[in-house]
Amino acid sequence: MLRRILTIALLTLLWAPLSACAQSSSALLVSQTARRAAELGAASGHEGPTPLTAMRRIVIDPGHGGTNEGAIGVGHVHEKHLTLPIALALADRLRARYPDIDVRLTRQTDTDVSLVERIALANSVDADLFISLHFNAAGNTAALGFESFWTAGFEPMPADGRSFRSRLQSLQALCDNAAKLHDAAARSELYAANFNRAMRQRFNVPDRGVKRGDYTVLTRATVPAVVVEMGFLSHPLEGKTVLAPHEQARMVDALVDSIAGYDLRLAELREQQVAAK
Repeated sequence: MLRRILTIALLTLLWAPLSACAQSSSALLVSQTARRAAELGAASGHEGPTPLTAMRRIVIDPGHGGTNEGAIGVGHVHEKHLTLPIALALADRLRARYPDIDVRLTRQTDTDVSLVERIALANSVDADLFISLHFNAAGNTAALGFESFWTAGFEPMPADGRSFRSRLQSLQALCDNAAKLHDAAARSELYAANFNRAMRQRFNVPDRGVKRGDYTVLTRATVPAVVVEMGFLSHPLEGKTVLAPHEQARMVDALVDSIAGYDLRLAELREQQVAAK
Protein backbone atom coordinates (compact mmCIF):
# COMPACT_ATOMS: atom_id res chain seq x y z
CA MET A 1 0.00 0.00 0.00
CA LEU A 2 2.77 2.42 0.95
CA ARG A 3 4.64 1.52 -2.25
CA ARG A 4 1.49 2.32 -4.33
CA ILE A 5 1.06 5.72 -2.62
CA LEU A 6 4.73 6.58 -3.25
CA THR A 7 4.41 5.54 -6.93
CA ILE A 8 1.35 7.78 -7.45
CA ALA A 9 3.08 10.70 -5.76
CA LEU A 10 6.17 10.25 -7.90
CA LEU A 11 4.11 10.11 -11.09
CA THR A 12 2.25 13.26 -10.04
CA LEU A 13 5.50 15.12 -9.46
CA LEU A 14 6.82 14.02 -12.86
CA TRP A 15 3.58 14.74 -14.77
CA ALA A 16 3.21 18.37 -13.64
CA PRO A 17 6.35 19.70 -15.33
CA LEU A 18 5.78 17.49 -18.38
CA SER A 19 2.25 18.82 -18.72
CA ALA A 20 3.44 22.40 -18.31
CA CYS A 21 6.15 21.79 -20.88
CA ALA A 22 3.62 20.33 -23.31
CA GLN A 23 1.30 23.29 -22.82
CA SER A 24 4.21 25.68 -23.33
CA SER A 25 5.30 23.87 -26.52
CA SER A 26 1.74 23.88 -27.79
CA ALA A 27 1.37 27.58 -27.11
CA LEU A 28 4.68 28.26 -28.85
CA LEU A 29 3.59 26.23 -31.88
CA VAL A 30 0.27 28.09 -32.07
CA SER A 31 2.11 31.40 -31.77
CA GLN A 32 4.58 30.47 -34.53
CA THR A 33 1.78 29.24 -36.79
CA ALA A 34 -0.22 32.41 -36.27
CA ARG A 35 2.84 34.57 -36.95
CA ARG A 36 3.65 32.63 -40.14
CA ALA A 37 0.04 32.91 -41.32
CA ALA A 38 0.18 36.65 -40.74
CA GLU A 39 3.41 36.87 -42.73
CA LEU A 40 1.90 34.88 -45.60
CA GLY A 41 -1.21 37.01 -45.51
CA ALA A 42 0.87 40.17 -45.75
CA ALA A 43 2.99 38.69 -48.53
CA SER A 44 -0.09 37.71 -50.52
CA GLY A 45 -1.41 41.25 -50.38
CA HIS A 46 -4.30 40.68 -47.95
CA GLU A 47 -3.57 44.03 -46.37
CA GLY A 48 -4.22 45.72 -49.72
CA PRO A 49 -1.90 47.62 -52.06
CA THR A 50 -0.35 50.93 -51.19
CA PRO A 51 -2.36 53.62 -53.01
CA LEU A 52 -0.72 55.62 -55.77
CA THR A 53 0.14 59.11 -54.56
CA ALA A 54 2.09 60.72 -57.40
CA MET A 55 -0.15 59.81 -60.34
CA ARG A 56 -3.71 60.67 -61.25
CA ARG A 57 -4.14 59.50 -64.84
CA ILE A 58 -2.68 56.67 -66.93
CA VAL A 59 -3.21 56.08 -70.66
CA ILE A 60 -2.64 52.54 -71.96
CA ASP A 61 -2.06 52.08 -75.68
CA PRO A 62 -2.60 48.58 -77.14
CA GLY A 63 -0.21 48.69 -80.09
CA HIS A 64 -1.58 48.38 -83.64
CA GLY A 65 -5.21 47.45 -84.35
CA GLY A 66 -7.61 47.28 -87.27
CA THR A 67 -5.82 47.14 -90.60
CA ASN A 68 -2.49 47.72 -88.81
CA GLU A 69 -2.01 44.16 -87.64
CA GLY A 70 1.54 44.47 -86.37
CA ALA A 71 4.05 41.65 -86.32
CA ILE A 72 3.15 38.02 -86.84
CA GLY A 73 5.31 35.23 -85.50
CA VAL A 74 5.68 31.52 -85.18
CA GLY A 75 2.34 31.24 -83.39
CA HIS A 76 0.55 32.69 -86.45
CA VAL A 77 -1.13 35.32 -84.26
CA HIS A 78 -0.87 39.01 -85.11
CA GLU A 79 0.58 41.41 -82.57
CA LYS A 80 -2.65 43.42 -82.39
CA HIS A 81 -4.47 40.37 -80.98
CA LEU A 82 -1.97 40.14 -78.10
CA THR A 83 -1.61 43.77 -77.12
CA LEU A 84 -5.36 44.38 -76.77
CA PRO A 85 -6.22 41.64 -74.22
CA ILE A 86 -3.14 42.51 -72.18
CA ALA A 87 -4.08 46.20 -72.21
CA LEU A 88 -7.68 45.43 -71.20
CA ALA A 89 -6.50 43.16 -68.38
CA LEU A 90 -4.03 45.79 -67.21
CA ALA A 91 -6.73 48.46 -67.18
CA ASP A 92 -9.07 46.20 -65.19
CA ARG A 93 -6.34 45.40 -62.67
CA LEU A 94 -5.40 49.05 -62.19
CA ARG A 95 -9.02 50.17 -61.80
CA ALA A 96 -9.70 47.47 -59.22
CA ARG A 97 -6.46 48.08 -57.35
CA TYR A 98 -6.44 51.89 -57.56
CA PRO A 99 -10.06 53.09 -57.90
CA ASP A 100 -9.03 56.75 -57.57
CA ILE A 101 -6.81 56.58 -60.68
CA ASP A 102 -8.24 57.56 -64.07
CA VAL A 103 -7.24 54.77 -66.48
CA ARG A 104 -7.88 55.25 -70.20
CA LEU A 105 -7.19 53.20 -73.33
CA THR A 106 -6.46 54.45 -76.83
CA ARG A 107 -8.58 51.61 -78.21
CA GLN A 108 -10.82 48.97 -76.66
CA THR A 109 -11.65 47.02 -79.82
CA ASP A 110 -9.86 45.93 -82.99
CA THR A 111 -10.01 49.34 -84.66
CA ASP A 112 -7.66 51.67 -86.51
CA VAL A 113 -6.24 54.48 -84.38
CA SER A 114 -3.44 56.61 -85.79
CA LEU A 115 -0.20 57.10 -83.90
CA VAL A 116 -0.89 60.85 -83.71
CA GLU A 117 -4.35 60.22 -82.21
CA ARG A 118 -2.93 57.86 -79.60
CA ILE A 119 -0.41 60.27 -78.13
CA ALA A 120 -2.77 63.22 -78.64
CA LEU A 121 -5.18 61.58 -76.20
CA ALA A 122 -2.46 61.30 -73.56
CA ASN A 123 -1.33 64.89 -74.14
CA SER A 124 -4.89 66.25 -74.02
CA VAL A 125 -5.64 64.73 -70.61
CA ASP A 126 -2.16 65.57 -69.27
CA ALA A 127 -1.51 61.91 -68.45
CA ASP A 128 1.02 61.06 -65.77
CA LEU A 129 2.07 58.07 -67.86
CA PHE A 130 1.46 56.82 -71.41
CA ILE A 131 2.38 53.16 -72.01
CA SER A 132 2.33 51.73 -75.52
CA LEU A 133 2.30 47.91 -75.46
CA HIS A 134 4.05 45.96 -78.22
CA PHE A 135 5.72 42.71 -79.19
CA ASN A 136 8.89 42.44 -81.25
CA ALA A 137 9.81 40.50 -84.36
CA ALA A 138 13.15 40.11 -86.11
CA GLY A 139 14.69 38.46 -89.12
CA ASN A 140 17.12 36.85 -86.68
CA THR A 141 14.89 34.23 -85.08
CA ALA A 142 17.36 33.80 -82.21
CA ALA A 143 16.44 37.28 -80.89
CA LEU A 144 14.39 37.20 -77.68
CA GLY A 145 13.74 39.19 -74.54
CA PHE A 146 12.14 42.50 -73.60
CA GLU A 147 13.11 46.15 -73.95
CA SER A 148 11.69 49.61 -73.51
CA PHE A 149 11.98 52.92 -75.34
CA TRP A 150 11.72 56.58 -74.33
CA THR A 151 12.87 59.79 -75.93
CA ALA A 152 14.31 63.11 -74.88
CA GLY A 153 14.06 64.60 -78.37
CA PHE A 154 11.71 67.13 -79.89
CA GLU A 155 9.93 66.62 -83.17
CA PRO A 156 11.86 68.76 -85.68
CA MET A 157 10.23 71.84 -87.13
CA PRO A 158 9.01 71.17 -90.67
CA ALA A 159 11.11 72.57 -93.50
CA ASP A 160 8.30 74.52 -95.13
CA GLY A 161 7.86 78.05 -96.42
CA ARG A 162 6.93 79.64 -93.11
CA SER A 163 8.23 83.09 -92.36
CA PHE A 164 11.14 83.71 -90.05
CA ARG A 165 8.75 85.27 -87.52
CA SER A 166 6.55 82.17 -87.59
CA ARG A 167 9.58 79.98 -87.03
CA LEU A 168 10.75 82.24 -84.21
CA GLN A 169 7.35 81.98 -82.53
CA SER A 170 7.52 78.21 -82.81
CA LEU A 171 10.98 78.26 -81.27
CA GLN A 172 9.73 80.45 -78.43
CA ALA A 173 6.89 78.02 -77.79
CA LEU A 174 9.39 75.18 -77.58
CA CYS A 175 11.52 77.15 -75.14
CA ASP A 176 8.51 77.97 -72.98
CA ASN A 177 7.62 74.29 -72.85
CA ALA A 178 11.18 73.03 -72.43
CA ALA A 179 10.97 72.54 -68.67
CA LYS A 180 7.85 70.39 -68.95
CA LEU A 181 9.33 68.34 -71.79
CA HIS A 182 12.55 67.81 -69.85
CA ASP A 183 10.60 66.59 -66.84
CA ALA A 184 8.46 64.31 -69.02
CA ALA A 185 11.59 62.80 -70.58
CA ALA A 186 13.18 62.14 -67.19
CA ARG A 187 10.00 60.47 -65.96
CA SER A 188 9.77 58.41 -69.15
CA GLU A 189 13.23 57.00 -68.59
CA LEU A 190 12.40 56.36 -64.94
CA TYR A 191 9.30 54.32 -65.82
CA ALA A 192 11.15 52.41 -68.54
CA ALA A 193 13.76 51.34 -65.98
CA ASN A 194 11.01 50.18 -63.62
CA PHE A 195 9.38 48.17 -66.41
CA ASN A 196 12.61 46.37 -67.24
CA ARG A 197 13.24 45.67 -63.57
CA ALA A 198 9.76 44.18 -63.09
CA MET A 199 10.16 41.99 -66.17
CA ARG A 200 13.57 40.74 -65.01
CA GLN A 201 11.99 39.57 -61.78
CA ARG A 202 9.52 37.36 -63.66
CA PHE A 203 11.08 36.24 -66.92
CA ASN A 204 14.34 34.41 -67.44
CA VAL A 205 15.05 36.01 -70.81
CA PRO A 206 17.50 38.73 -71.87
CA ASP A 207 16.90 42.28 -70.71
CA ARG A 208 17.66 44.14 -73.93
CA GLY A 209 17.84 47.47 -72.13
CA VAL A 210 16.25 50.88 -71.79
CA LYS A 211 16.75 52.75 -75.05
CA ARG A 212 15.93 56.00 -76.76
CA GLY A 213 13.45 55.71 -79.62
CA ASP A 214 12.13 58.02 -82.30
CA TYR A 215 8.61 56.59 -82.50
CA THR A 216 5.81 59.07 -83.17
CA VAL A 217 4.07 58.31 -79.87
CA LEU A 218 7.30 59.33 -78.12
CA THR A 219 8.52 62.29 -80.17
CA ARG A 220 5.10 63.95 -80.06
CA ALA A 221 4.59 63.37 -76.36
CA THR A 222 4.41 66.23 -73.88
CA VAL A 223 3.81 63.75 -71.05
CA PRO A 224 5.87 60.79 -69.78
CA ALA A 225 5.62 58.21 -72.57
CA VAL A 226 7.20 54.79 -73.03
CA VAL A 227 7.01 52.02 -75.64
CA VAL A 228 7.50 48.54 -74.18
CA GLU A 229 8.36 45.45 -76.21
CA MET A 230 7.38 42.40 -74.17
CA GLY A 231 8.85 39.60 -76.24
CA PHE A 232 9.75 38.34 -79.72
CA LEU A 233 6.97 36.72 -81.73
CA SER A 234 9.60 35.54 -84.19
CA HIS A 235 11.49 33.42 -81.64
CA PRO A 236 10.64 29.70 -82.00
CA LEU A 237 9.99 29.29 -78.25
CA GLU A 238 9.15 32.78 -76.95
CA GLY A 239 6.85 33.35 -79.92
CA LYS A 240 4.66 30.52 -78.66
CA THR A 241 4.92 31.00 -74.89
CA VAL A 242 3.65 34.60 -75.10
CA LEU A 243 0.37 33.19 -76.42
CA ALA A 244 -0.29 31.34 -73.15
CA PRO A 245 -2.80 33.11 -70.85
CA HIS A 246 -0.65 32.49 -67.76
CA GLU A 247 2.34 34.12 -69.48
CA GLN A 248 0.25 37.13 -70.42
CA ALA A 249 -0.99 37.31 -66.82
CA ARG A 250 2.64 37.48 -65.67
CA MET A 251 3.21 40.36 -68.06
CA VAL A 252 0.23 42.16 -66.56
CA ASP A 253 1.69 41.52 -63.09
CA ALA A 254 4.99 43.03 -64.21
CA LEU A 255 3.25 46.08 -65.67
CA VAL A 256 1.23 46.65 -62.49
CA ASP A 257 4.34 46.32 -60.34
CA SER A 258 6.31 48.64 -62.61
CA ILE A 259 3.61 51.30 -62.27
CA ALA A 260 3.55 50.92 -58.49
CA GLY A 261 7.35 51.16 -58.32
CA TYR A 262 7.35 54.17 -60.63
CA ASP A 263 4.77 55.97 -58.49
CA LEU A 264 6.74 55.22 -55.33
CA ARG A 265 9.91 56.63 -56.87
CA LEU A 266 8.06 59.76 -58.03
CA ALA A 267 6.72 60.27 -54.50
CA GLU A 268 10.24 59.92 -53.08
CA LEU A 269 11.61 62.47 -55.54
CA ARG A 270 8.81 64.87 -54.68
CA GLU A 271 9.59 64.57 -50.98
CA GLN A 272 13.27 65.22 -51.69
CA GLN A 273 12.39 68.35 -53.66
CA VAL A 274 10.18 69.63 -50.86
CA ALA A 275 12.90 68.95 -48.28
CA ALA A 276 15.47 70.78 -50.39
CA LYS A 277 13.45 74.00 -50.44
